[in-house]
Amino acid sequence: MAEQPAILRYGKRAWEETDWTKLNPKNWNWKKLYWPFRVLAHPVQAFNEIKYENAGSVPLSIGILLLWFFSSVFQFLEYGFQFTTAKPELLNLYTQFMKTSMIIILWTIANWAICTLMDGEGWFKQIWISCCYSVMPQIVTIIPMTIISKVLTIDEGKFLTLFSTVSFLWMVLLMFLANTIIHQYSFKKSLWSMVLTVLGVFILLLIMVLVVSLVVQMEDFISTVSREIWLRV
Repeated sequence: MAEQPAILRYGKRAWEETDWTKLNPKNWNWKKLYWPFRVLAHPVQAFNEIKYENAGSVPLSIGILLLWFFSSVFQFLEYGFQFTTAKPELLNLYTQFMKTSMIIILWTIANWAICTLMDGEGWFKQIWISCCYSVMPQIVTIIPMTIISKVLTIDEGKFLTLFSTVSFLWMVLLMFLANTIIHQYSFKKSLWSMVLTVLGVFILLLIMVLVVSLVVQMEDFISTVSREIWLRV
């Protein structure tokens, strides 16, 4: 009898070893839904619990990033016309994704790489969850600010600027605390690692741009060659 392909053997073993009872909502740990909001009020304790008590959730962190992305799209489309020149027909989902979720993805990769070289104690999963949870100030402010922007006058727009600035600084503070606690760094070492992480993010962006540019050029080259061959044939 012929031996089964490796991929089928792996799939069968994964199916048999999977605990399907975890899909039952009765068996879910609903307390994990509380932790992203706990980060807002008690960040130090919450990040310690993520590091030492496995309090975070990867699916929930992914959901937070998606919620940030969709919130930014909502803001682009519905923000008060008196405060923006953006037009709905100019919406670019790729750009919105790069400005929101992709920042956290690149930050996590760069931070993990940098802090590994700097004797950081955080695992990739812990870095990912803590960074995603640090986005919560944006989640809780974007939609209310967008709705309020529809009823404010131009003179009152300074309050939106204030709230937006506070929300951003709040997020940066949470990311700093997460970086310090997850990697068990001192204040100076944590600050320095974040500076290097920012540099790492720019390097990753540069690599992405180069790769995309190369792929586009390859597609143009293949398309041109194929067209030439077709015309000659």
